[in-house]
Amino acid sequence: MSASAAAQSKTQAAREAAETGRRAYNLNHWDEAIAAFEKAYQLSGDPALLFNLAQAHRQALHGNEAVHFYKTYLREQPDGPNREVAEKQLNELQAQNWHDPFDTPDPAGKAPSPAPRAVPLGPPSNRNDTGTWSISEICWMRLAPTRLVPFSYF
Repeated sequence: MSASAAAQSKTQAAREAAETGRRAYNLNHWDEAIAAFEKAYQLSGDPALLFNLAQAHRQALHGNEAVHFYKTYLREQPDGPNREVAEKQLNELQAQNWHDPFDTPDPAGKAPSPAPRAVPLGPPSNRNDTGTWSISEICWMRLAPTRLVPFSYF
């Protein structure tokens, strides 16, 4: 197989993985979407997929991972098409005490705080300590901005 054919094969595999991720995302199959977007990113290196990974992790209620991928997207594409959405989502997650699990401790040697207990990634509620979510919280989580970046870069 020539180098050109191998590159085309890799590009096609990345497109297929990205499309699998998009379909899984649209079906609310977050873990499947995450796996497919990761595969597409590994094959293509397209930074737009980092945004899609962040969105899928946020929808799956993986707050720390979502923070990591929003930060990575913003680092790789500081003027990217979804910069404002990524910054807004990142600020909201950080306000809820989610953090990038790969951040290094500060120079004073203070370790990052432990991961917060799982809470809905939505507006504050009057929920009691039973840990149940109200219907409005569940709807807010699912209706929050969830658009994905098109896969036109590879």
